[in-house]
Amino acid sequence: MDESYVSESTFKATVEQLKAEDKRENERLNILEKNVEKMTDLTVEIHSLTESVKNMTERIADQNERLKVLENKDGEMWRTAVKYVVSALIGGVIAFLLVQLGMG
Repeated sequence: MDESYVSESTFKATVEQLKAEDKRENERLNILEKNVEKMTDLTVEIHSLTESVKNMTERIADQNERLKVLENKDGEMWRTAVKYVVSALIGGVIAFLLVQLGMG
């Protein structure tokens, strides 16, 4: 028998080892593909979440500005009302004094 040839049993054993190794590698590739798919999905979700947070932040900033305007509006209305009341009281006091001086 020539030494450059392998026996049939050695050949079959080698083929079986290669098939088993190929099967393991295919399983590992399938797992990796699923993991990459999950990571891609997660990346898309994170991007979507980032956009949502950005939009929410913009809306909150807008609402804060609107709230400031409303708070200032109430404050201005109060200051205007106080101004009118004080003016009326001062006018009343002056009128009373003028009436008292004119009658006295």
